[in-house]
Amino acid sequence: MIDDKNPYANVRVLIIDDDQSMITLIATILQSMGFEKIERTLNADKALMMFQEDARIVDIVICDWNMPGKSGLEFLKELREIRPDIPFMMLTSNSSIENVRAAADAGVSQYLTKPFTADELQKRVKAMVKSLTN
Repeated sequence: MIDDKNPYANVRVLIIDDDQSMITLIATILQSMGFEKIERTLNADKALMMFQEDARIVDIVICDWNMPGKSGLEFLKELREIRPDIPFMMLTSNSSIENVRAAADAGVSQYLTKPFTADELQKRVKAMVKSLTN
């Protein structure tokens, strides 16, 4: 699965955010790292349907916390019933202790506060990909 020349080429990523410009920004950063398989959706309900149809559809998830309808935290809790092992990064503009604790309790792998730099995102994504090979 991991290619020595491009370790990210075959890693499948799902980005979930209700802000199309944020999805584009994250996808651009991932593409600059060498990711080639990037799925995108604007809401957690659609993402959940994707996993219900194929639990192994992607290898890692990057998800916004605050979205209309199902929140990222609600999605994470439901996803953990389908894929308890999938690396999951939560993006949020609220880094309160309560939110960090709630995300940790739900099984989040990485937590990143908006606004973030490309380096911060890349560092967390690399850690998630590394966990796939361990």
